[in-house]
Amino acid sequence: MDDGDGTEDGGAGRTPAARPRRAGRSLRPAQDDTPPGGPRIDVGSRIGWLARTARQLRGGARLRRLEDMSRATGHAVTRLQRVETGQQRNSDVLDAYERHLDLPGGALVAPVDALCRTFPDEAPRDLGRGEEITDPARMSVLTEALLDPGPVTGGQWLAWAGAMSAVGGMGLPVPTARGLVERLVGELARSAASGYVSRYEALARLRCGPYGGLVLEVAQGWVADVHVQAASDVLSAVGEAITPAAQDWLLDLLEDERDRLVVGAALGLEQMAAVGGEAFWRGLLPDAVASFDRAEPGTTRWWWTSHLLRTVPRSTWEATELRPRRRFAPAPAVRDWSRSRTPTLWTECRARGGAVASRLGLDSGGLLARLVFDIAVSPHETQAVTGYMLLGALPEAAEEVAAELAEMAEQPRDPLLRARIARRLPGLLPAVLPDRVRAWIDSDDEHLRPAAMRAAGAAGVHLPVAVLEAELGGEEFPAGAMYAAGMSGHPVLRDWAAHPRPDVAGAAGWWLRQGDRVVR
Repeated sequence: MDDGDGTEDGGAGRTPAARPRRAGRSLRPAQDDTPPGGPRIDVGSRIGWLARTARQLRGGARLRRLEDMSRATGHAVTRLQRVETGQQRNSDVLDAYERHLDLPGGALVAPVDALCRTFPDEAPRDLGRGEEITDPARMSVLTEALLDPGPVTGGQWLAWAGAMSAVGGMGLPVPTARGLVERLVGELARSAASGYVSRYEALARLRCGPYGGLVLEVAQGWVADVHVQAASDVLSAVGEAITPAAQDWLLDLLEDERDRLVVGAALGLEQMAAVGGEAFWRGLLPDAVASFDRAEPGTTRWWWTSHLLRTVPRSTWEATELRPRRRFAPAPAVRDWSRSRTPTLWTECRARGGAVASRLGLDSGGLLARLVFDIAVSPHETQAVTGYMLLGALPEAAEEVAAELAEMAEQPRDPLLRARIARRLPGLLPAVLPDRVRAWIDSDDEHLRPAAMRAAGAAGVHLPVAVLEAELGGEEFPAGAMYAAGMSGHPVLRDWAAHPRPDVAGAAGWWLRQGDRVVR
C-alpha cells in the first residue's frame, strides 16, 4: 500500500498527467526558503537534507543510488524520494538508514524528533509506525541493560524511553523508573558526540509521556546540589512539556544565584515557548517582564531575560500594554537579513555552506548554508541547537561546519556576534578538538579561550595543568577550565577538590562523583 497520494511531491501543484521522476535520476536537494533570522523554519527540508546527506556521506558505492538503498532497506524508491526531498517524515525510513549506513542507533531519528517537537507547527506528521514493544520479555531486556552498571548507549536509552512513553505501553514501578531517570539525567549532563542527542531525546520523550512528572522531580533534585555543573540540557528537556509546576520552577530559577542555572532556565522557557506558541507567551509574559525588571544590569540574568523577551512575538507585545522598565541588554548587530543584497551575513553563510558542500563532495550547499547561519547568527537558540543536533548525526559535516564557524569567530566583526559564535561552537564539535580551536586556549580573548576549553573537555583532551590553573586566578568562577577538567577526567580534579575556594572545591568534587564524559 502506498504511503502517499501517488505523486512525487505529495500532489502540491501537480496535475494528474504529471510524470513522476525516474527513481535513478538525481533529486532536487531540499531547500529552506524561509527568511533567515525569522521565527519559522522549513522542518521538512531539514529532514530531507539529513537523510540524503547521510546516504551521500556514508553509502559509498554500494548505496550510491536510491534503487540500491531501496533494495537494502525494503522501502519503496518513491518513499525514499519523498523523505530525501523533504516531502515526508518517516521514522521507519530513518531507522533503516541508521542500520544500513552503520550509524549509531537514534543518530537520525533522535535529532529529527527533537526538531519536530521544537517546531510543531512546521513539523510534518511521522508516517513511520516505529517499534511497538508489547512483549514483556523485550521490555525486560531493555530495562535490565540499563539497570546494569556497565556502559550503555544512547540508542539503548532511546528505545527504552520510547517504550516507556508510548500511550498504553508497558511501564515500570516508579521507584525503579526513578533510578533509571536519575542515571539518564546524569549521563545526559556529561554527554558529547553521538551520545548526546539520543540521550536528550530519550529524556524528552519521558518528559512528554506518562513519566513526565517524574522527570521534573528528578531534574529538581539534580539542580538542588549547590555545586551542580551541568544543567542546561536537563532544564531544556523539562521545557519540552508545558506544565504549571515546571513553568513556575523555571521562572524561579531565573533568579537563582548560580549563573549556569539562570541560563538553563531561560533555555527551558524558550523551549516551552517554541512548543506552546503565542498562547504560552501570553501567560508567561508578566512574570518574564517582572524577572527582567528585577535583574541588575550587567548580570547573567539581565542578559538572558533580555534574550528571552526578544523572542516574544510582536503580536503578543501589541496585544498588551505591558512593557519592560528599561532597555534590553545589547544584542549582536545584524543590520541586514537580506538574501538578495551583498555583502550580508546571509551571503557569507551561503558561501561557507557551499565551501563545506564542495569539500565533502555534496551536491548542494543550500541547506548547509542555512544551518551555518542558524548556528552562528540566528537570535533563536532553538534554531541553533536543533541545527547542531542535525549536524551532530554526521560528524564529517559537523567538523567542516565547525571549521567555518571558528574562522567566523576570529574575524573582526561585532563583538557580541563573535561571542555568540564562540559560545555555540562547542555544541557543534563532535568530540574533537580542531587545531584552530586548540590555538584559542592560549588566546587573551575572553570568549574564544573558554570556548576552546569546553571543546577540549568534550573531546576528552587533558589540557596542561598550568593552563587550567591560570584560570583560577580571577574573581570569576573558572567555568571553562572546570568543564575541560571534568569532562576529560583530568587528574587535577583531585587537587582542586581540596582547593581553598569553596566554589572550585565543590565543583571538582561534583565532577569526581559524577564521572567524565559519555560519548556513545
